Amino acid sequence: MIYYEIFKNSFINNNRFSFFITSCNKDEEIKDQQPKIELETVDIKVILPEGLNFDLSKTKLISLSEEFSVSNSGDTEAILNAGSRGLIVLKSQNDTPLLMSFISDTNREISVKTTLEAAMFYGLGTVFLPEEVREQYFEQSDELIGSEEILSKANAIFTSNISALTTNTFVSFLQEEIDKIRNNGTDVAINKRTIEIFQNNVKSGLQVEEVDFETIRISNNYRRRAHAFVYKTGYKDETGKEFSLISNIPEQNPSPYKDEKVPPTGSVREFFGLIQDWAAGEGTSKVKVESSPMKLDLEENHLENIYSTRIIGVSATPNKLTELEKEKLHELEWQTLGLDFVLPLMLDLVGHAELLKGLDETAYEPFVNGLILFGSSISSTSSVTNLISEGKYSDAAIELIYGLVNNSTSGGVEDVLKLFIDGTLIAAEKQGKTTSIAQDDRIMELVKNFGIIMETTDIFLKAADYARISSSIFNASMVEEWKVSAKRTPVTLVPEEAIAFPFILKPLEAIIKDTELSAGQIFEYKWSTTGNFGTLKDDDGREGTSISTTATSSPGNINYLSNVDDDDLPDGAEDKVMVEVIIKGPGDDIIVGKDTAIVKIRPFKYEIKPQGVKISGGMNLALSITKPDGSENITNNELNDYRIIWSTSGSYGLLGGTESNMTRYNDNKMVYNCLDKDVEDAEEKVFAKIYSKRKDQGDDAYSLLDEIETTIKIDNDENTIEFKVSGSGWIYDQWPEAGGLRTLLRGGFQIPYYKDAISYEIEILDYGWVDEVYSIGNTHIGDTYTWTNDTQRTPIVPVFPDQPITEGFSAQFSSASINSIGNNFDENVNRYLSIYGTAIVRITLDN
Repeated sequence: MIYYEIFKNSFINNNRFSFFITSCNKDEEIKDQQPKIELETVDIKVILPEGLNFDLSKTKLISLSEEFSVSNSGDTEAILNAGSRGLIVLKSQNDTPLLMSFISDTNREISVKTTLEAAMFYGLGTVFLPEEVREQYFEQSDELIGSEEILSKANAIFTSNISALTTNTFVSFLQEEIDKIRNNGTDVAINKRTIEIFQNNVKSGLQVEEVDFETIRISNNYRRRAHAFVYKTGYKDETGKEFSLISNIPEQNPSPYKDEKVPPTGSVREFFGLIQDWAAGEGTSKVKVESSPMKLDLEENHLENIYSTRIIGVSATPNKLTELEKEKLHELEWQTLGLDFVLPLMLDLVGHAELLKGLDETAYEPFVNGLILFGSSISSTSSVTNLISEGKYSDAAIELIYGLVNNSTSGGVEDVLKLFIDGTLIAAEKQGKTTSIAQDDRIMELVKNFGIIMETTDIFLKAADYARISSSIFNASMVEEWKVSAKRTPVTLVPEEAIAFPFILKPLEAIIKDTELSAGQIFEYKWSTTGNFGTLKDDDGREGTSISTTATSSPGNINYLSNVDDDDLPDGAEDKVMVEVIIKGPGDDIIVGKDTAIVKIRPFKYEIKPQGVKISGGMNLALSITKPDGSENITNNELNDYRIIWSTSGSYGLLGGTESNMTRYNDNKMVYNCLDKDVEDAEEKVFAKIYSKRKDQGDDAYSLLDEIETTIKIDNDENTIEFKVSGSGWIYDQWPEAGGLRTLLRGGFQIPYYKDAISYEIEILDYGWVDEVYSIGNTHIGDTYTWTNDTQRTPIVPVFPDQPITEGFSAQFSSASINSIGNNFDENVNRYLSIYGTAIVRITLDN
């Protein structure tokens, strides 16, 4: 880099530190070719609250490295790069910040409204979220701050005190509004040679996956930097005897067999709906990304090689590491601090946040290395280091930037900023964009303005909930470990362990490795099963305990079919399925290999409820795993532990609002958050793998019980109103009878009337009541009823007798008739008053 020699000498000549920065000649050419450009300005209007008498001519507008005069009528100018955003601050003659604004191609004003928008941007912590989410914030911020009530309160604060920006009055008001956003949400509750990877569950957002017979890759579901180290810990010789090479990796400190970068989740989906989703910690994660494949070798004289895959990542939870792992963790921590926290703040300050989208991080590698050196040279070094170790990267970023501002007379500060500018010029060039960033002659003025702006934004940054913003870091362990085995076998049956149910076909595949056929040759698959509880069936309908099939390619296919009734299945029922593959054709037969799979037959199948439910963007759908009869044995099981691995593609929403993969223990529930509010009609599948073991067994005893799925339908039709209603009980009618009151009780859901409705639909998600003696519940879950303003039928009736439909409808599922002087009257009324439930109502309106 062009400033590398200056920066290196600044530190090394003072006998402080030394470091190595890899210089890229191509990048030097890009920087050298960047011409000095005149910074373009746009007209800006300062708008004060109505009724406020204040002399604007005594103020200045800060924009990047420049200060601009303001007329008394509020006319001024600011620097703006076309297609980007730029933060500007109006300051008084004694440098007190007054108003803020993120100007853009569509916003050329600074006012109380823009101040509230900018303050909320920092207060919600949006500044530290991916650029796609930041863009969504500014597109949808009117939904947060555009109400008359909020703006009226804010205007009143600034009218009474134009310097209110950094006062407790405004900060408290902002915090109150942020809390409202975080607490806002919509919940729908529903009660209704091959590679072998052990414990292949998702841990800290990571999962080791098989690519083929000798290759693995790592998938990452978190916006968290990580690195994988693979160690060969043992092997089995040709006789099957096992030998241990490494027993304790951190203590023995071995060199890894291989290592590979595990990238954080990349670009975010194009949608995120209302800001509430991610402000509440939902939706800040993205669709998983994968590492490069890693091949695991297997020597000719080995039957099996055993590997340990250790993945380290930034975390607030310490763990034991090898020396090489410690070095890599330090690098990951500073990359996280520099690229994910410091860089967004600084690019906002210089008006180039658009570079964060699709950023080539190599452009800023020297800048990150510069931050490491600078961070080690300032008095607050230990503070920054401690904050990193605690996972508080946002606080560490602010501390580091303050270090730049407070040490502005140091040559090191100028060098860091030059490296930052170099990186920005290179990043812009690689994205084909021009820059209006301050250059050499404006560097120190930039530092001064950084200070004024940071003192302002820091107040609002303190309102951010960093535990939510950095949930990937706080929820992850520093080290996760998987045992991986490479076995010598040319034929592999998949799945190795299958779950089958009576009278339901279970497909299996025989995959052949590295074997090609010559002209005239075919594969013959000789299938067989122990046949204790079922038979084999091929695609042509042939059935038996032994079947031969042929094919000219791999894989070969067969189906296992259990023919035993549920009631006759013993506990632990299983069959073996064997295959032997032979090459037949001209010449002698050639035996390729054989393999065996275990098929476990279960008398019942778990289900994810609900099935096929329809929701819209912004809704949260609670899922649960039950038996077909609605009961469940996963939570509070006295004998067994359960591990549930949930997954979804994440195309339209996420599990728990943050992940596409999650692992739960002894818990049958999950929440799917639909984040897409734009797609009109779509479907998303959610999968669950259920593992079980006895409570007295170790984690390696978990075995697969079931694999299940549900389909969620997503509908964002603009002509459809969708909302949830709660179940309730009410007194339907009463009249005098025999000295008392004949009372009719009803239970169900009440639905409002819409004049322009073409049709109504209600889908029951939960319904029941609380009673220790007599209970109802689950009988209507999944039921759907439709009607119109002209036609209704049971259970859709008026809420009360003789009530016109214009006063609303009800879906009635429970009824009782009792006299007020009869036995158990109060008990019956209380029972109906305890009715609970949830249903989704969809109303299609006329265009």
